[in-house]
This record gives sequence, C-alpha cells and structure tokens, in this order.
Amino acid sequence: MHLYSRDDKFHALFEKFPTLTKPLEESPSVTNRVVHHIVTRGPPCEDKVRVIREYNVPSSLKELKAFLGLVNFYRRFIPHAAERLRPSTDLLRGNPRKLELNDTARTSFSEIKTALAQVTLLARPNPSATLSIAVDASNFAMGAVMQQNISGSWQPLEFFSRRLTPTETRYSAFGRELLAAYCAIKHFRHAVEGRQFILFTDHKPLAYALNTKPDRYSPR
Repeated sequence: MHLYSRDDKFHALFEKFPTLTKPLEESPSVTNRVVHHIVTRGPPCEDKVRVIREYNVPSSLKELKAFLGLVNFYRRFIPHAAERLRPSTDLLRGNPRKLELNDTARTSFSEIKTALAQVTLLARPNPSATLSIAVDASNFAMGAVMQQNISGSWQPLEFFSRRLTPTETRYSAFGRELLAAYCAIKHFRHAVEGRQFILFTDHKPLAYALNTKPDRYSPR
C-alpha cells in the first residue's frame, strides 16, 4: 500500500485535470453506498448507519470477496472476528466457480454487518489525530474511507462509495483510481480542508503520479 501526504504537487495535479472540477452527478440508483458521518457531539445519524446494516447479501464470489476485504481491514475492532468470518471465508475454499450461500453463512453475514456498523458507532473524531483517506476503484465502482490514527491504529470515521458512470467505466485503471481519489477528497472536504492528511492507494502508477510533475498526463 502506498501513501501520499497532501502538498502543492497534489493541487497542481488536479489543475491538470480541469474536467474533474466540474460537478459530478451521482446516480440515484447508487448501491452499496456506505456513508456514516460522525458528529463531534451527540449520537451518529441512525439512518446512515442503517445503510451498513442493509448491505445486500453477496450474490457472487466477487461481491463476497469485496465485503470480506472491507471487514478484514477493520477486523481488529470486531470481537471474535475470525470466528464470525469463518462461515463466509469457508465459501472460498477450493476455488469455487460460483457462490453457494448456506444458512450458516447468511447468519454470519448478518452478524458481521451488525459488528461493522457498531465499529462506526464507536468512532469519535479527535481533532488532534492524524487523518487519512484510503481509496480504491474497480471496473464499476469507487470506494473510500476517512480514518483517524489513534494509538497507532486506524479507526473509520466515514465511508464513501458510488457506481461509475458508463463513461467512467471506460477510463483506464489509472484514470479510475485518480477519479476515486478526487471524488473522495471532495466528499471529505469538510474534514480535511486546511489539514494535513495521508492518501492511501494500492495503485502504484497513481502513487508515482502524485509525486511527479503532472505535465505528462492527459487533461482528463
């Protein structure tokens, strides 16, 4: 995983992508949108936590792997994570060609969703903590999480994801990853503007680009 701290090069890179500064329309049919905005005082918004609890049951191996990846990132905050995940991870043994959910796996999936929602309920912003945004993009969607570092551990503060438009799905992998970074930072602007933060990405070309002069890249 690569990281990049915001500086003048980051702003210069975005200036080379003028079309990204235009307002982006989000499809009303966005699915798997996991957004939880934590408030400094008072309880979190229950309607946004509900989005996590109502996360659709995976219908394919790819969807199951994506969900397990999300859970694994925060497994240190979930009691008995390995035990809870076992019914789901067992479904991936032997390189199956299709997903076959059983009752045990469905129950496990429901328990994991509840635990993941409770993780976000426990997080509270610390104004002195280091912030980071971890981003990722697939062929069809983008996702991100804003986190704070407490005692060496990253805790989630807010999730963001949306589907790519038909045009965006034709972008290169680099273009999709860059778009995900831009949209995530725009979404979390209320929290990171004026603050130093870290950007996490597992896309090596993007990590390289953020530390290189942007003149060589397409204006898109």
